[in-house]
Amino acid sequence: EGSNSTSRLALTEAIVDHQTFFLTSQQAKFASPDVSKYKDRYLSLFPPGVSLLGAPFFLLGKLLSVPQIIAYLSVALTALINVILITLLSRRLGASLPASLLSSTTFLFATNALSYSSTYTQHHATSMVLLLTLLLVNSRLSALNSLYIGLISGLGVLLDLPNLLFVFPALLFYSHRYLSRFPIALRFTAAIPGLALPISFLLWYNISTTNSPFLMAQFVGRAREFVTSPSPTNTPSSARKFSLPYDSRKLVNGLYILLISNERGWFYYF
Repeated sequence: EGSNSTSRLALTEAIVDHQTFFLTSQQAKFASPDVSKYKDRYLSLFPPGVSLLGAPFFLLGKLLSVPQIIAYLSVALTALINVILITLLSRRLGASLPASLLSSTTFLFATNALSYSSTYTQHHATSMVLLLTLLLVNSRLSALNSLYIGLISGLGVLLDLPNLLFVFPALLFYSHRYLSRFPIALRFTAAIPGLALPISFLLWYNISTTNSPFLMAQFVGRAREFVTSPSPTNTPSSARKFSLPYDSRKLVNGLYILLISNERGWFYYF
């Protein structure tokens, strides 16, 4: 199991069993290396969205004595929901039913969607947020739809911070539809409270864990005490002025793997 799954599962366990966002030392070791330490308290490195969504499933799994399996089932169910959403979106865009079903089947079996459905990560939940947003922005203009769009976009931020960037083009398109039809787009303002509610929860989560609304565990940096492998040769985090969750050199290498490598490169296999 990857630590991107175990870290989220440890937070789910802490929420359900101890009603806290802090991890015990045993949970932190289980979550390592995706765990932070702030003022002698351990934190999951990731936003709490996936852990919160999986909490009811984890609680149900405890009743059945298989909490981890049932918690992971939440991601598999999200993958099936995405299959349905892709079919609906394809139909709305004018595709035939066979073509729509082919699109959703391609998503599930011709990408890494099926393998990610067995992990406890944000990928399928992020896909669901994007698909729901696309469906809503292509629906009729209404204040209720605006509220839903704002709420879903805010929930996306709870899952993973880059999700706000992912939904931004759809939000821009939706706002353009309003501005092109209404001189004063009052109905679009209903998206603001919808967006504010999940983001306010995220700010409260940050205050509860790091005593600052804008300081997230990702920016605190990883706790190294549970790492048994040799330390990397790059500059230690303690020598840097600040810690960032993303390594630019790894991003460049990841772009190479994604686009042109023979492992999974788009252009290589195109």
